[in-house]
Amino acid sequence: MAESQELLLQLQKDNRDGRLRKQELEELVRGLEAESESLTGRLQDLRERERSLQRKRSQAARAQRGEAREAARERAERARALLEAAEQHKQDLEQHNRQLQEQWEELSSQLFYYGGEQLSQQRAEQQLGTQLMALQCWAPDIPWIRRKKQLEVVEAKHAKQAEGLRQGVQRTEEAWASFQEQSGVLQVRLPASTDAGLRGLAHGRGGQS
Repeated sequence: MAESQELLLQLQKDNRDGRLRKQELEELVRGLEAESESLTGRLQDLRERERSLQRKRSQAARAQRGEAREAARERAERARALLEAAEQHKQDLEQHNRQLQEQWEELSSQLFYYGGEQLSQQRAEQQLGTQLMALQCWAPDIPWIRRKKQLEVVEAKHAKQAEGLRQGVQRTEEAWASFQEQSGVLQVRLPASTDAGLRGLAHGRGGQS
């Protein structure tokens, strides 16, 4: 029971950590959204500047007919350079905006993940409680099964120890058979439903891991 309580406490701590992480991600997303809105406003300003430069270019083209060719050419080149710089700046901002959008989508998926993880942790706590009650109903009077039950409850969180759990069951059965052999007692086996239930529980936890 102590190990199961520790596991439940750890799950609750992980749940709190997940909520804190979710809040941090939400704040970061809000910051990115504000930055995206600011960049969108700047992009609109650049487009207005581009239209203004185009009007100036048109005016320069009209004035070229009445001015010296060289002076008109220089003004046109300056206007063209400004247009190119504005276009390049606009492309840079659009690329930055796309990158921010990708970051926002990634953070949104992380928020979804942490929200699902929080729900999974709550379900895991409920499942552990249900499995503990089921084990108590299956074999309340057999000490070694109680120890095995506590071990299984703890190892539900540790996927890499699933094989060790199955080996522990096998060693316990072998030790029980050896004890019966040496003491000359009649072979007493667990009821089929209890044995099948324990094996099914161990197999189910191994599959979840």
